[in-house]
Amino acid sequence: MLAGARKRDKLMALYFTDVFSGSADWIVTDPHAQGTIVKVSQGTGYLNPKYQYQYSLAKNAGRLLGLYHVLRRKPFGICH
Repeated sequence: MLAGARKRDKLMALYFTDVFSGSADWIVTDPHAQGTIVKVSQGTGYLNPKYQYQYSLAKNAGRLLGLYHVLRRKPFGICH
């Protein structure tokens, strides 16, 4: 994922890794990344069991940090 940031009035790209429970530790601490975004939950029944650990890894590596929740909208059914 790329995000923009201003440095001396010039736009520069930032490289972020997007991690979930199946991501390897090296992805969380990728030396090329300036930031890490961690999937915390999805819907009403899923909580990433590794999100606190992954957040700590990224924080200790000095990354910009983000957390997110995935919301899935159920399609409308046909009423009978």
